[in-house]
Amino acid sequence: MTSTLLAAVFCSVASLLPPGHTYKLVWSDEFDGTELDRTKWNVSDGVVSNPGTEHLYTASTNNGRVENGRLLGGDPDEDTYGEIFYRTPFTGDVMLEFDAEILAPSYHDIVWFWNTRLFFGEERQKHAEIWGDGYLGCLGGWYADYAGIERTPSYQPSVIAPSFPVEAGKSYHIVSGGAGTRQFIAVDGKLVTYFTDPAVPDPHEGGYIGF
Repeated sequence: MTSTLLAAVFCSVASLLPPGHTYKLVWSDEFDGTELDRTKWNVSDGVVSNPGTEHLYTASTNNGRVENGRLLGGDPDEDTYGEIFYRTPFTGDVMLEFDAEILAPSYHDIVWFWNTRLFFGEERQKHAEIWGDGYLGCLGGWYADYAGIERTPSYQPSVIAPSFPVEAGKSYHIVSGGAGTRQFIAVDGKLVTYFTDPAVPDPHEGGYIGF
């Protein structure tokens, strides 16, 4: 079985792959322009409610901006943040590879999505939430030094593991995604946490990635 790889790295994740399971690079974005290409990326906006929570995502021009080859989310001067999703879905198992850091004064957390169903445009009006089934990975989350994976749209943690102190201004190399029923996070070449999901969303339906 050949799966979608959004970067080429195997580190200790190789032990999680079923026999004969390989990845190939099909997409990348180096963010080396002067602004975010919004024909390719969608910046979430509006109020999204989940059980017991309410999140405000704003499409401020400073959210989802590109500077010096980096994608930046949020704006501490405006007290805003946003979630940014690639507009084209990917089929098959997806593995992301990226470098990320927290910018002071923030001290938590790095968040990313994969294999996540999203509803845009007219479809958005038919659903209570923007998100459908999928996965959210987090490093330095839960206001502490944890790494974990949540299922969307319930945002109930599937696995949370103590990791290490996540420092603002330090870059972390993250590899995360799915291999069949196994969903995982590796940081700086080391497997941090994973779990087996018996009800993994059908990868052939196509899911979105985001940050």
